[in-house]
Amino acid sequence: MQAHQGSARNGLQTFCALHGSCGTERRTGLVWRELRALLRSVTASEAMYPRLIVATAADSRYAAFAFNWHASVKAAGVRHPMLFCLDDGLRAKLEPHGIITYAYPYAQLPVASAVRRYGTRDFALAARLKLLLQSAVLSAGFDLLFTDVDAPWAADLRPYLTRASAVAPYLVQLNFPLVNKHNSGVFYARSTPEVRRFFELVVATCSSEARKAELGNFGDDQRCSNFVLQCGDPLTGKVPGVECPVRRIGRTNACLQQAAQLRWKLNASQVADRRLKATRYFSTRCRTLRLDYGLLPPALFRTGGCAPPLISESCPATIATWAKTPPLLVHANWAVGEAQKRAKLVAANLWNHDSDPIGKEDDLTPARCGALLTSDALSSMWGQPPAVRLPNRLRKGRYHEARRKGTEPACWEHEGPSFFERVRDGIDCGNTSWFDFVTRAGQEARGIRQPMPALIGFLDDCAKACTAGDIRTHRSLQRGRATFVPEYKRLAMACESANYHILMLWRASSKPWNMCTNFKWLVCAAQGRLPNQRRNDLLLASESPTLPRLRQDFANMTDAYSFSGDLVYHHEFLLLAYFCDNGDSLFSIGNLTGTFQCAFNRTQYDRLAQQLKSTSPGTRGAFVLEGS
Repeated sequence: MQAHQGSARNGLQTFCALHGSCGTERRTGLVWRELRALLRSVTASEAMYPRLIVATAADSRYAAFAFNWHASVKAAGVRHPMLFCLDDGLRAKLEPHGIITYAYPYAQLPVASAVRRYGTRDFALAARLKLLLQSAVLSAGFDLLFTDVDAPWAADLRPYLTRASAVAPYLVQLNFPLVNKHNSGVFYARSTPEVRRFFELVVATCSSEARKAELGNFGDDQRCSNFVLQCGDPLTGKVPGVECPVRRIGRTNACLQQAAQLRWKLNASQVADRRLKATRYFSTRCRTLRLDYGLLPPALFRTGGCAPPLISESCPATIATWAKTPPLLVHANWAVGEAQKRAKLVAANLWNHDSDPIGKEDDLTPARCGALLTSDALSSMWGQPPAVRLPNRLRKGRYHEARRKGTEPACWEHEGPSFFERVRDGIDCGNTSWFDFVTRAGQEARGIRQPMPALIGFLDDCAKACTAGDIRTHRSLQRGRATFVPEYKRLAMACESANYHILMLWRASSKPWNMCTNFKWLVCAAQGRLPNQRRNDLLLASESPTLPRLRQDFANMTDAYSFSGDLVYHHEFLLLAYFCDNGDSLFSIGNLTGTFQCAFNRTQYDRLAQQLKSTSPGTRGAFVLEGS
């Protein structure tokens, strides 16, 4: 045991060196002893599983998921689940609520934010730290049951996994509906020499500068794990049995899936229909590794690929087959961003709304949305179109809109005294051209009959939604970034072809865009009054905003005289949440995965109109986001 304990110490020192924040040898040894003491105390009261650590890892951006995961695992009967903190902000949120945490004291990772994207240095350091802590637990002689923070438990996993691990010491989730890739976010590992060696190789691979081009910039724990399991050589990048062009960015995904297909010989219908509760066992025999492992049955250990809202076309038949096989766990992968992941867990009845005692402070509610809409910051968006557009310095090819200052008239004052009443009653919905070149008569002349849902979201996300099935149009939009008008015209035509309603008026038109026009279009869409809309269906191309994201976008993309177009989607979302009786359901809809039908409340609408008329935004340099 002394040898593998030493390797874990070296692993923590390796992380320290990579991050440039090394402590002394003596300090690293002290950290190692403290971690072992914590692990012993965690398992002391677990009579049936005396050497098993149940853990996850998260950063402060996923604090709500950490509370939800902890609540689900405790409900399943685990007395002391652990949470590895991947930045400096999460521990302070969790520990006051009795959650056992561990944070490597020399990691010095910044508090997570939207800038910690895949491929960035901070993302890679967090991934490496997670791997090193997993390796450290195993090297201390403890078994490890690890499930990602977006994989809450529906039942106790331990009885099934301890029985299945009698055949193989490493059990890992199959990334279904893919059947040629495992998912290292859910695994059970016994502390055997073979398993410890496997994790040491994964850490070495993810720390390799030579392999970062193939494995994702700066490394990725998922790809590194797959790479080692398929006998990839971290020194050369070669995978036995398949031809993989070395040093080509992104080549590893396809290469590893090809290798897994050769070794596993699985197909989707076989996995979905047969042996629904059985683990499938395989062996890795490499020059550097010999390991028996099992792929967990996806009917019990479900991924987000076939968890509603659905991703794959094959999923409805699969879910029907699994109807009488309740899952032990649902992993909300195959979804990007907190809103999409949360939507999957809500649909699976695995989101505990009462589990997060602090997140409620940052929850958006319909009442809070109403307060935000009349704040200095957002009420200042109702200005008249500027004579000269100011370029957005943060986004090339985009422009800021003029802010309204306290003494200036709002755009509705140019629309006549009954503007809000006309909008509420939908008087102009059918006789207005919402595209510069499309009219209702033109649509009907082309025989458009099927309903056209309204699409809202950030501009780039709307472009992706409207060109999802047309790569050439998408590339054309990308090339058109340098010329402002052609990009918008192509996007408008692409959305019409994809059968979506969008508002697309460019500033050179006879009636330029402003917030009043945007408001009119949104209220028409919420009531199903747009030409050929037929139903009041709205689709979100972007994930639901959160209050921290709204604060961040407001701080980053505004100045004293203008606002970025990205804030318009936030504004649309807040409006719908406030004047629709079912507005609270918006917060659980993932982008493009669910249709929202507004239960329009005329009383709420009239109340908002009166509040907006009484606003007088401040003229100071920085507008305050009030109501939050």
